[in-house]
Amino acid sequence: MPPSVILTPTGKQSLEAELEELVTVRRPLISKRIEEHQQSGEHEGGGEHDIAKDELASCEGRIEEIREILNSATIIDSHDATQVSIGGSVQVRDDRGRERTFTIVGSAEIDPPNGRISNDSPAARALLGAKAGESVSFKAPGRKVEYEVIRVW
Repeated sequence: MPPSVILTPTGKQSLEAELEELVTVRRPLISKRIEEHQQSGEHEGGGEHDIAKDELASCEGRIEEIREILNSATIIDSHDATQVSIGGSVQVRDDRGRERTFTIVGSAEIDPPNGRISNDSPAARALLGAKAGESVSFKAPGRKVEYEVIRVW
């Protein structure tokens, strides 16, 4: 059995919506394209038919991946808003004076450009358990980073 994945309720809903889209919309459209290529005889020369078959395989792989994640997921329904925890958000100031906001999520939900970082990342591991006013540090490539926790929610 695969190891449990940590998901927030929002992450679970997002994966469920993606699964629904793949199963009810995307897979049938790709299958229809393959069938049309077969009926027209286009499948013999490859090209579009092979591309559609590759897309279907990719779609099926993602469906299976999402099902495995959802079946093994541990859902974090609530978090302690007094300290940094999985599912919670934190505003920090780094040692260069820049302020950033992170939401700590499981690896299936990461979106670094939007501040959603994995609980397994060096920054999150340093921040987990910290409270407003505390400072934490961790090693990043090429340097040590320090964060002052400004706000937790």
